[in-house]
Amino acid sequence: QSMMDSDPPGPVYLTLPREALAGTVDENAVHSFPESRYGAVAAGGCDAATARELAERLMSAEHPIAITSYLGRKPEAPGVLDALARECGIAVFESHSFHVNISRESPCFAGFEPGHGLQEADVGLLLDVDVPWLPQFVKENPRTFWIQVDVDAIKKDFPMWGFPAELRMQGDCATVLGQVLEIVRARGDPSFRARVAARMKRLDAAREKREQAVAAAGARPGERGAISPDYLCAALAKVIGPDDIVINEAIRNSLSVMNQIHRTRPQTLLGNGGSGLGFSGGMALGVKLARPNRRVVQIVGDGSFHFSTPDSVYSVAREYRLPIFTVVLDNGGWGAVKASTLRVYPKGVAAQADHFNARLGGERRFEQVAQAFGAFGESVDEPGALDGAIERCIAAVDGGQSAVLAVKVTPI
Repeated sequence: QSMMDSDPPGPVYLTLPREALAGTVDENAVHSFPESRYGAVAAGGCDAATARELAERLMSAEHPIAITSYLGRKPEAPGVLDALARECGIAVFESHSFHVNISRESPCFAGFEPGHGLQEADVGLLLDVDVPWLPQFVKENPRTFWIQVDVDAIKKDFPMWGFPAELRMQGDCATVLGQVLEIVRARGDPSFRARVAARMKRLDAAREKREQAVAAAGARPGERGAISPDYLCAALAKVIGPDDIVINEAIRNSLSVMNQIHRTRPQTLLGNGGSGLGFSGGMALGVKLARPNRRVVQIVGDGSFHFSTPDSVYSVAREYRLPIFTVVLDNGGWGAVKASTLRVYPKGVAAQADHFNARLGGERRFEQVAQAFGAFGESVDEPGALDGAIERCIAAVDGGQSAVLAVKVTPI
């Protein structure tokens, strides 16, 4: 337990040889300690001089930005980041996000594409983030002064990690940013606040433009057999409450989930970075077990749905009365495989033949897999049928029955 509560947090895997597990041991010979004697290790703040330097850099900046990914794993951190961003006029981007790191309603939230803010940035914060941008596609401004605050600043388990930062510190972002916020509030003079106010106006204009584009994407339904993922997620957003927990494994359609389903409260969006396709089924069950009074919505691609061993998921859901709502974005295959191939071989044989060994052929009735294990299931291939199907699935889940909605979205 102490390892799971320590920074950086778990997961923790415990394995023993079969011989040890099958053996007989005298209880009196087992040397053990109670859980209370295994204290957790918590990341802390920074020294006063470093906090002052960080505050001074932010207060002198003209175009400060912040990029984060998993700061929101701690429920208190998004509020501290939001407060500091408002105080300094910082544009906050989320990169490869699998947490709510700042409320989507914050005037400082700048979206999910950090590349839009890199060129102008003179001071940048890397806050609990592993991949702030993809260097193949986005180039940073060499004049930006980068400050990294991370629970794992040296990325000790990464074979190679090469993002710039002139000032690095390992610690808890909520604590460090709180230290800086206190200094900024104490030192901010009328001139500084006037510059921040002007910056906030620019952020408001950019935010309005971005929200108009998101709303326009969510209003385009697509067509029969090719429903727009943005339209689907916008329809889901109408019925998902602020306390509902969204598990995002939409992979290539993840941006539709994040853009259209606005999350405003900490720990109401969860995902996974890197490998582990198929994680979302088990994660949804675990979240429902931990938060039985919250509605859990799993959004998953059809390829990852295969990987999640759905028969096991819905069997466990029924056995332990853990109703979850699963939305399968059926785009006909593994979009990530196609995209990865094109990134490495943009003019290769696969691109020329439009054949990536990534398509799922034949009829697929994902909802019937769930039905076989007691869940409610529906499939939709017509935009006009979405709202009714979503309502029926929500009613089933709220009544104690898992539900699966398979939706034919824009194919790969």
